[in-house]
Amino acid sequence: PAAVYSASGVKEMMKEELSRTKCVLLRFLIPWRLMLACALTALVVMSYYWSHCIRDASGHWISKAVYSPTSVRYDFLKAVFPLLFPPQPHASNPYWDPAMLQKN
Repeated sequence: PAAVYSASGVKEMMKEELSRTKCVLLRFLIPWRLMLACALTALVVMSYYWSHCIRDASGHWISKAVYSPTSVRYDFLKAVFPLLFPPQPHASNPYWDPAMLQKN
């Protein structure tokens, strides 16, 4: 025997099917991994600029003063756990300073 559906039942079934289809389309049409990769890249780049650069008067990012290390030896633990093992001391005079830009 053929199933008989009421008009309201058919409308409900269509509405449910369309809502499922929209979810499936969003899941497959939007490249979620690409969006995640772009967001993580932006986060890492912003973190780098916030920790290694300063803003000048015109709003551009410029590097903070850079110092030469006193030794070329770099321990694995200092690289992996910089908060637990403080970095090595550096020279007292920077080899690059943002003030150098203002002299020119």
